[in-house]
Amino acid sequence: MNRGFLTLSLLEMIVVLNTKLSGQFVAPPIEWERCYGGSNFEQGTSISTTNDGGYIFAGCTSSIDGDILTADGIGCDYWYVKIDASQNIIFKWNPGGTGVDVARSSFQTSDGGYLIGGYAESYNGTVTCSKANYLQADFWVLKLDAGGNLQWQKCYGGTDADYYGDGAEVLGSGYIHCGRTNSNDDDVSGNHGSSDFWLVKTDYSGSIEWAKCYGGSDYDIAYDVKPCMDRGYIVVGLTESQDGDVAGNHGSIDGWALKTDSSGNIQWTKCFGGSNQDEFYKVIQLRNGNFVMAGWTSSSDGDISFLHGNNYQEDAWLVMTDASGNLLWSKTYGGNLNDEFSSLVQDEYGKIDAVGYSASNDGDLPGNFGGSDYWLAGIDTNGALLWSGNYGGSGDDNCSDVATTPDGGLVVNGSSNSEDGEVTGLHDLISFYYPDYWVVKFSSVVGINAPENFSVRINPTITHDLIQITNVDLQKVSELRITSANGKQMLEEGISRSADLVLNVSSFSPGIYFVEVMGSQSNSIAKFMKY
Repeated sequence: MNRGFLTLSLLEMIVVLNTKLSGQFVAPPIEWERCYGGSNFEQGTSISTTNDGGYIFAGCTSSIDGDILTADGIGCDYWYVKIDASQNIIFKWNPGGTGVDVARSSFQTSDGGYLIGGYAESYNGTVTCSKANYLQADFWVLKLDAGGNLQWQKCYGGTDADYYGDGAEVLGSGYIHCGRTNSNDDDVSGNHGSSDFWLVKTDYSGSIEWAKCYGGSDYDIAYDVKPCMDRGYIVVGLTESQDGDVAGNHGSIDGWALKTDSSGNIQWTKCFGGSNQDEFYKVIQLRNGNFVMAGWTSSSDGDISFLHGNNYQEDAWLVMTDASGNLLWSKTYGGNLNDEFSSLVQDEYGKIDAVGYSASNDGDLPGNFGGSDYWLAGIDTNGALLWSGNYGGSGDDNCSDVATTPDGGLVVNGSSNSEDGEVTGLHDLISFYYPDYWVVKFSSVVGINAPENFSVRINPTITHDLIQITNVDLQKVSELRITSANGKQMLEEGISRSADLVLNVSSFSPGIYFVEVMGSQSNSIAKFMKY
């Protein structure tokens, strides 16, 4: 099935190229895809790469067949899966109880094991939480060894609802977890009101070192936390409050960012948004120290200058700040229907790759397979859209998380109940209602379309010293240029030969470079990486 990709001319990216280019950035193609699950409900929430070239991903399942082991309860159980680079399952487990238990974080730890974080509404089965009342969740964290065997499990919270957002390893120190809490007893103290951001720092054994509440008298929900370069933490989510730790709320619900030091003491907090609803789901710190937050907005005022649909629809939303939380830019992406970003990464080329879902087929989304699609977008550090691609089938395909891969690609996890288009292997082939995890591996996120009638090839594409220009009749080429990814011209020379051309690039700094060959009718571009 053909897909419409939104592309951006390299002329708009590399300002030193003053001739018209035929090359374009394009959305990465699917390298492989696979559904994991059973005939009932699966919700994929997280994914990360592992040291052996494979992946670990998690969420929850209500199935007891297909890829699923025997269930511990009748609700939704944790389900985490470790696969190798060939998509073969290495280990899996679906612990839980009779309530709803959802894993929201899964990653490999520095000791070669794994950490699975989420929330449990159960207090039976394999869940050891004793603080939670029925349907009142606790944070539930599992530590596994390298073979997937349980080393320990911990519950954190109080006697009210404590819902997990995300977690991360703090290298050399332990783990950090975030979420929201309605409790004000047991592990929780200092609650400001209805629901607070809750940050929990533990050692490597899972013992709490400190736990702190942040917020105001209304609802404040944390979805993501990341350790920062200065050894502090950045936490993002949403706030309805206008008091306590919260200042500057623009209206209904704002995206809220909170920066702490290594002990959890507030350094700054910022509200972003407009008069309607605005939420942050994920945050990353770029290599230059700036922060980028991803989520969605239905506002068209305040920090939001443009909404693709009306005020009842959602746009995907990115916000960049400096290290002190000062707004650098706020951009929306999408079409006339609901579109959200759920996660993002900075790839090896320095660009931002955001993922989520889209129901639109206009604006930044020229195509749609039906229902909602996985949506991937490449964005530069000024917020300009480089490429946009939708993936899926005629059902609902919702992408939750993304990780970079060692080969320069991306891998994503989410949920799909499609059994057509690009989705294969759905386990519910009776009602087509219940989704599976849908794990998709994409090729390199730097794609360039060259015109079919005039192409150039570089060999090798990853080099330390020499590159060879091939696959082009050099008798038809008058000039060659090499330009760095930030637009600096590295080489320009005329060509008067017909044999393959070998160039020495050993003096170039490590990075991505573009080779442009110019003929009388058109130009062509290829890329290589210097290490």
